[in-house]
Amino acid sequence: MFMVRAISLARLLAREIAEPERILARLNDELAADNPSGMFVTFLCAVFDPASGRLTLANAGHCRPVLLRPANRHAGRSSILARRWASNPALTSSARN
Repeated sequence: MFMVRAISLARLLAREIAEPERILARLNDELAADNPSGMFVTFLCAVFDPASGRLTLANAGHCRPVLLRPANRHAGRSSILARRWASNPALTSSARN
């Protein structure tokens, strides 16, 4: 139930606030205000601006995101991760979108 509350509140806050770091700060304040059991969530909040093509991220408790590029554009770690992602049968097409 706590996660449902967190997601619902994040969606509501995103309607009023454009910056992901401010969304997460406010979400943290709201969830901590009435939380006697000390529950928490990890969260990655992203805002995409289609006009500029800019994606802005704010991270709360996750490892840093990895930018995956097509294997033929850049060699190295990101192409290895991209091949592993593409070949992992546990990841459905809906999980990749």
